Amino acid sequence: NGYAGDLGVGVYRIEARTSPLVSFNRRTGDAAANRFALRGRGPSVTRFDIRGDCTDFLFKVAGNTDGYSVANPRASWFDFRDFSINGNGHNADLFSFICAFRCFLDIVTSLVSYG
Repeated sequence: NGYAGDLGVGVYRIEARTSPLVSFNRRTGDAAANRFALRGRGPSVTRFDIRGDCTDFLFKVAGNTDGYSVANPRASWFDFRDFSINGNGHNADLFSFICAFRCFLDIVTSLVSYG
């Protein structure tokens, strides 16, 4: 009932972006797949390097804002763990959580990001 991304050791370069790297919208997404995990191997060995300005959030999770009920549930069970983000001085809004019930950031570091 969900998706997982297991990032190995390495540097993942992110060029200038106008859309999120990871995006989930409960309103338009698969209602059964309401779990997502993105895990690295540690902030010192798994790193995203931003190489240009980003005009949207890199990671975006949105629940259904029509109401809170069984028919309109919030987004839940989103985990981001064990990686770092190096902004290299570029504009980058990193995370957006809207109507999100359970979203964890655990051992995620950000360096030189502006936004």
